[in-house]
Amino acid sequence: MHVAENIEPVNMSQIENMEGADVSSVESLRLDYIGFNNESEPFDDVNVRVAVAKAIDKSSIVEAIYEGYGSEAIGPLNPLVFGYSDGLEPLEYNPEEAQELLDEAGHEDGFDVSVMVREENELSVQLAEIIQDQLSEFNINVTIDQREWSSLLDASANGEHDMVILGWTTVTGDADYGMYSLYHTEEHGASGNRTFYSNSEVDELLEAARSEVDEDARVELYAEAQQIIINEAPKIFTVHDDFRIGIADNVEGFLQLSNGVFDISGVTITEEEAGY
Repeated sequence: MHVAENIEPVNMSQIENMEGADVSSVESLRLDYIGFNNESEPFDDVNVRVAVAKAIDKSSIVEAIYEGYGSEAIGPLNPLVFGYSDGLEPLEYNPEEAQELLDEAGHEDGFDVSVMVREENELSVQLAEIIQDQLSEFNINVTIDQREWSSLLDASANGEHDMVILGWTTVTGDADYGMYSLYHTEEHGASGNRTFYSNSEVDELLEAARSEVDEDARVELYAEAQQIIINEAPKIFTVHDDFRIGIADNVEGFLQLSNGVFDISGVTITEEEAGY
């Protein structure tokens, strides 16, 4: 084997210390998230969604799971994507405010929910276990529903989830690809909007931005849409995960791009065998 992809952060040092192999990572255009079903109780209440978002300590999650190979997300776009705004105000971790919002929403005693997760994705399973533990402090009892990938996609497209852990890579590097499918009302379900989020003002902003030719005007439109989405918390934006690979020492010129594509146009492989 010359290249191994999707290396878990915990295994990077092990591969790095192997004879004849090394590791490589690149900042990605990816956003991982915990999506709420915005049409289903209790997450049809924006205050409950905001409360849960404020109850999750994302910084501890990024540190515990990703070990430096990823950065905490604050909104619906990756910072490397055109249209990202530096002036966004995130929902900060604040357990006291989270409890107050839950009390105001009539959930002072908590509630029971499930989180759907891809069973073969160890990082997502770990994330589910951490949020299960963190939300238990608020008497929110989270059941982890591990699904095979196709089952998870079908179920989340049909709105059969309370919460779901998913991700999205904005492969074009443009905000339209990273926002329209995930937040426009017409894109509910399999098209991308698996949170079933709907806001007419956001719809109008996204429609205007995709037809606007002036780049500065597009940035302003996307900034406004991003802030509305953050405030209404259709999902918890967790991490921008790096792309990580293990690569044999006899491979030269191999590149992994930030959109996940492998560039092998300049690859050469020496006759010397890798020592593993």
